[in-house]
Amino acid sequence: YRPIAAGACIGAICGFVSCPLEQLKTILAMQETWVKQEIVKERPYKSIAHAVSNAPLRVTFYAVYPLIVRTAMFDAQMFFYASRMRAFMDANGAHLPDWVHLIWNSVGFMLAGLLGASVNYPFDLIKGRMMAESYAVYAF
Repeated sequence: YRPIAAGACIGAICGFVSCPLEQLKTILAMQETWVKQEIVKERPYKSIAHAVSNAPLRVTFYAVYPLIVRTAMFDAQMFFYASRMRAFMDANGAHLPDWVHLIWNSVGFMLAGLLGASVNYPFDLIKGRMMAESYAVYAF
């Protein structure tokens, strides 16, 4: 079960590192809606550079926990599925041509991604809603 542990560790690290940019991307996408709905009076950030340089940490890391959990779970599953598919092909597919291995790995990895995304959907939904509602943690 080393692939599960490796995937979870790298997923947690990637979720933590990518959280600020993903949060700011969501704020930049939502701010026009906030202005139209009169949640804020004017756009909080004028550009990506402005958002990166001026956003407080409590805003940029607001949804860090669900993002870490979601990314760690997804990567753990992907690493596990990929290792099982490779083990299966090593044990049973040595006599098959290379194109079969290519298709098996490609289609199998896509199906693994579909399964992983389906399992992680609740965490992705929570993360997305928390990021979209980030205006509540910071009075623009």
